[in-house]
Amino acid sequence: HGAFDLSFLRHIPNLILMAPKDEDEMQDLLYTAIEHNGPSAIRYPRGVGVGAKLKKKPELIPVGQGELLQEGGDLLVIALGSRVFPSLVAARDVEEKLGKSIAVFNARFVKPLPESQILDLVQAHDTILIAEENVVAGGFSSAVLELLNDKGVLAGKTVKRLGIQDMFVEHGPQKALRKKHGIGVDGLREAMTALL
Repeated sequence: HGAFDLSFLRHIPNLILMAPKDEDEMQDLLYTAIEHNGPSAIRYPRGVGVGAKLKKKPELIPVGQGELLQEGGDLLVIALGSRVFPSLVAARDVEEKLGKSIAVFNARFVKPLPESQILDLVQAHDTILIAEENVVAGGFSSAVLELLNDKGVLAGKTVKRLGIQDMFVEHGPQKALRKKHGIGVDGLREAMTALL
């Protein structure tokens, strides 16, 4: 069950743990893994990607560096891997409906986390949503919460984690399973709306 990958892999010493947002970033992260002198793992879901156009040549991504895809001041969404594109879709829907502005950050790395980027963004936002396609126990959102707690920046913040709860996920079509477990576009939209 891939829903547990991040939770058990992030405890392995010196392992670089990555999750691409789309096919093009997968190419970049694979190239980054090959160039890295040490162990690495790339977490990606089964099935087809979002249809991103591939560059002619992959780019090396600095280890532990994410990217801010959309700026906004009312809510910060820290998304990983397959939850990045749905987070952008949901954020734009919610912005249009509520007239709010939502920042969306693509973390890319679970280990090492893009710590300085996350800390800077969290300090500029009071409300944070962390989205992953993994069990929340010990996963990406746990790593982010550990960072925020250790750096003492949680006070006065509202943080919600969106991921798979403590259960085995049955087999089935990805879209239906994501919807059932609240991590599809609808679940993201509902979580964002509730936080705003």
